Amino acid sequence: MHLVPWKLLRHALGPAAEAPAGDNRQVPANPVLRLLLETALASQPFDEALYLTANPDVAEAIRRGKCASALEHFLVTGYYEGRDTGHPEFDEAWYLQRYPDVLQAVRRGESKTGLEHFKGPGEREWRSPNKAAEADIARWRNALAPAKPKGVQTVPTTLPKQPQPQLPAARATA
Repeated sequence: MHLVPWKLLRHALGPAAEAPAGDNRQVPANPVLRLLLETALASQPFDEALYLTANPDVAEAIRRGKCASALEHFLVTGYYEGRDTGHPEFDEAWYLQRYPDVLQAVRRGESKTGLEHFKGPGEREWRSPNKAAEADIARWRNALAPAKPKGVQTVPTTLPKQPQPQLPAARATA
């Protein structure tokens, strides 16, 4: 199972995802939700060396004894902070083949790699990091998409421009 970023879940869950009062971390207040997420995260591929390379402050915290391991840090706070896991599950060749627009962007130099694209707009655009995660990503996208009741039209995000009233021309005084 592929787990989407916390910021997407937090947005969809609303108040249920709020941190406990006085806790400046981004963890959810609900302990059952935290347990479910930590259990799901523990089943994900995790490469400690990649995580520590991407997050040198975590390596320092482990060295100082503030944290037992990179995995513990990721499960307890890193996921909720949006920390970079190093993406051990990312398949560069598959991603560039699956998303030809990204391949073209890499060729034009707009992104250095598919991974760079995925870590930026790709994840927010619900793109999958590999073939195995594609169905999970689609299920998450559908589950987290705002529901639109039947017969309700989408409200435009910007209002149409209104014509500006014409001011009367100034009269010449003699």
